[in-house]
Amino acid sequence: MKEKFLSVPIPVPSNAEKGTPVDLDACINAYFADEVIEDVVCSGCPGKKTIQQQRKRFITYPKTLVVNLKRIVFDEWVPKKLEVELMMDRDGVHDFEKMRGNNC
Repeated sequence: MKEKFLSVPIPVPSNAEKGTPVDLDACINAYFADEVIEDVVCSGCPGKKTIQQQRKRFITYPKTLVVNLKRIVFDEWVPKKLEVELMMDRDGVHDFEKMRGNNC
């Protein structure tokens, strides 16, 4: 990852009530969760589709990391803003070590 910012999803349904509490760690964990990608065309076996897994990890850590919440979601193709209340530790310190890649 060569970014200095993360645009993380908010792990609540699109119909969540206004003021729903959401933990920052849950948002960060949702961003770094393994993702299954279906119907990938295999380059080694032309014409066949397969399933692959995508994993996001840090190679190096930036001096400053900006975290942005993706508040706009689409509910049946209609954009909607999530009005959630972000919960986080008072000190604002988060351990990103478990998000480190194996290449470090």
